[in-house]
Amino acid sequence: GALDPMCVIAKRAIEVADAEEAIVLLTGSADPDGLVDSLVVSAGAGTFSDALRGRCFPIAGSVAGTVFLSGEPLTTDEVDQYVQDS
Repeated sequence: GALDPMCVIAKRAIEVADAEEAIVLLTGSADPDGLVDSLVVSAGAGTFSDALRGRCFPIAGSVAGTVFLSGEPLTTDEVDQYVQDS
């Protein structure tokens, strides 16, 4: 909802970055060795937020995973490709 802390973070990210879309990803499942191998969209703000909520992205080979591993933020114009692939 509107007071969900993760939604507040996404809405604030839109304001700070002057963006149209923002998503908050949390670590998802772990492999048998306990290493996290996916990220899950916890919350979002913008046009595609409902379509992306709950979507799981692998860390290996995904833009979300690259951002997670680097620790650096990323802006992109290609968020719609993630919705079309779902």
